[in-house]
Amino acid sequence: MRSSNVWTWSVLFALVGIVASFAQTPSTTVTGTSNVLNPAISVNGLFLGKVALSEEEHEDDHDQEGEEHEEHEEGHEDDAEHEHSHGGSGEPGIEVQEIELQLSAAIDPYLTGTIILAMHGVSGIELEEGYAETLGLPANLALRFGKFFQPFGKHNRLHTHAFPFIQSPMIHETIFGGEGLNEVGVEASVLLPTPWFSEVRASVGNGDNEVLFASESGGDLSYTGRLMNFFELTDDAKVEIGVSGATGAAADTERWSKAFGVDATFKWVAAGASKRTLIAQGEFLRGEVGDEAASGGSGVVQFRFLRRWWAQAGLDMQKPFGSDETPNRLRALIAYVPTEFSAWRIQFTQTKHPDEDPERELLLQLNVTLGSRPAHAY
Repeated sequence: MRSSNVWTWSVLFALVGIVASFAQTPSTTVTGTSNVLNPAISVNGLFLGKVALSEEEHEDDHDQEGEEHEEHEEGHEDDAEHEHSHGGSGEPGIEVQEIELQLSAAIDPYLTGTIILAMHGVSGIELEEGYAETLGLPANLALRFGKFFQPFGKHNRLHTHAFPFIQSPMIHETIFGGEGLNEVGVEASVLLPTPWFSEVRASVGNGDNEVLFASESGGDLSYTGRLMNFFELTDDAKVEIGVSGATGAAADTERWSKAFGVDATFKWVAAGASKRTLIAQGEFLRGEVGDEAASGGSGVVQFRFLRRWWAQAGLDMQKPFGSDETPNRLRALIAYVPTEFSAWRIQFTQTKHPDEDPERELLLQLNVTLGSRPAHAY
């Protein structure tokens, strides 16, 4: 009897040892980002320093303009609360712009999972994205379930550390708010049978966006879609063109909000060791909430002139909701990118509102990544 127990325990311990040895052996999956039993983990940190370059002496000489400016700022307190998410203008100094934790893994042969937690500043953690995606469905179909950035335009799906500039474009914040168009819902994507790469994405969300939707009825959903086409012009040059739309119930449930966008990206990468790269990108957005509309666009040109150095410039402008003014923002940036895990960026920004002196500031950002970093979209 005792001998039987000894053999039983010996077999159990042997099986545990075999399982443990496999669990400690690294392996790749269809996603390329996972180990056998553990998710790939990465932490991205953004640290920001700001210096104001504008002269403020004119405020004492124009009290009336100052009061109007204060009223304008009070009307946008909600936007200020979300400044952390896009590195917008604020008080000069040094701050933790964002800390982002990402976990990615293959759940089983049919699903992958991603969770992204973000901390803005030095307190408060929120679920930025958390979703599961299908694998191996027929007809080039894929499904996504959870909380994620909706398939609208080019900029909306970017995380803060992947922004072309340190801030979001003005029109993007005006139409979607500081957090972007990020909803809980389900998304379907399919590759079309065309000679070039063509993809359609459509999603249904809870309709919680603070600007466009914000309906008090839990049954009011939002609907978003994007058609993207990708063309190879030559071996070195590619272009991407997208058209997007979104609609859903506004805070006044008798009205529906709408948004429309077009975007285009041109990318050229030189052959050889130099890896010189030129990227030109533009995006136009228009949003309607009730009888009010906002529209605007942004453009950026990026050039990698040395293996580790980038230079870029961009302009964005908008016509906000309920206003005939057209503020604009000019930005120029130099980036030193020694590896894919770190980057130093220094940016000059000039924001101009009609009948006001330009606001100028200098921003210095350090972008670092710890751990395995999944590939980013084109």
